[in-house]
Amino acid sequence: MRHEYYLILSIGAVVFVLALLVGRRRIGQARRRLARVKGLQSRDCADIRALARQTFEIKREFRRAEAARDAANRECGRLAEQIKAAEAVDRRLYVLDERRTALDLSWVATISHPDYARVVQPKATPRLAKIWLEGRRFVVWALDEAKARQKIEARLPESAGYTVRAVTAKADDDPTDRPAADASTKRRSRPPPAGSASGTAPA
Repeated sequence: MRHEYYLILSIGAVVFVLALLVGRRRIGQARRRLARVKGLQSRDCADIRALARQTFEIKREFRRAEAARDAANRECGRLAEQIKAAEAVDRRLYVLDERRTALDLSWVATISHPDYARVVQPKATPRLAKIWLEGRRFVVWALDEAKARQKIEARLPESAGYTVRAVTAKADDDPTDRPAADASTKRRSRPPPAGSASGTAPA
């Protein structure tokens, strides 16, 4: 009877030891799996943080690119307005009278007409009427300013609505700024001599 009792105790001890070993093994496996999961989670968190940083940098660069684009668009608009304004100004010089003497000086006269389209040329374009309203520049050759004004009055009299806004002595002729013959006065002027640099500009 006693032998059977010891046998049962031995079997129970063996079973307990085996169960303890199996439990420890499973616990070790669980710990290793948990460590792997934590490592994966750490790597995932690091990847997520890196992705968030990259996303933030991309958004910041995108905002910078948008700001640069908007600034470039504003500058293009400003330059376009300047070009448009420059094109609207008639910077040409017209010849009032091609006759001159060796003693004559060059004078630049700014002459305007407030109602050119109605009084002078009914078919004038709005741009031409605006140019005459703001003032058109003419080259006049004369001995002095008084003679220049006399020539202007003879060609474009005040009684016809023309106004002489300014008469100034012209500086030395610039080869790139050669005056053009005005179509409104061309009928009253002699044709330019052969080889003359004077051109013809549309009225």
